[in-house]
Amino acid sequence: MGIGMGLASVGLSAMSTTMGIQAAHREGKAAKMMAAYQAKLDLLRAGISEKQGAIKQRYSDIVFSEKLATAKTTIASSGLVVGAGSAKDYELDAVGQHAVEKSIIAENTQLQQWGFLEDAKMQIRTGEMASQAAKMKAIGIGISGVSSMLGSVGGMMGGGSASEDGGAPSLISNASSFKTSYSMPPNSDPFLKSVYGR
Repeated sequence: MGIGMGLASVGLSAMSTTMGIQAAHREGKAAKMMAAYQAKLDLLRAGISEKQGAIKQRYSDIVFSEKLATAKTTIASSGLVVGAGSAKDYELDAVGQHAVEKSIIAENTQLQQWGFLEDAKMQIRTGEMASQAAKMKAIGIGISGVSSMLGSVGGMMGGGSASEDGGAPSLISNASSFKTSYSMPPNSDPFLKSVYGR
């Protein structure tokens, strides 16, 4: 691999790695934000459910009061004594039924609230898991990118001329080539003369 091509490969690997890490980071952040938003909606739904339950119970009280008043008027007009005998039994039965109805409303409201709150917790956990997964993905992309760049650098370093045994270029052959091509100037250094024989 030529040096130019090697440098280009390293640059592209670095750019790709950086973009991949940034994309993974944004992906994890977006997933966490979306989960937090869904959790917030579930909390709002839980609050609305509580208010709706209170409204239903209040409405049940109003309906019961109207029915009981109508029943008492009917009993009185029939000549029976209100609050005594069969009239009293009817009133007690109506109160008991109303209490059961309100209890059912309260239980359904609590179950609905519990479902929304549990879903909110699940959304938060899902967001945290998505964030952790994105971090691990970014780390993997970084390791892969560094490995690719190291491979490109290794290819550049090993791409030059080498000796037959795969090692570095022969220093002896280089010295011989330099010796034959080097011409000694007049009055050159005696040490160089002794080395190159000129």
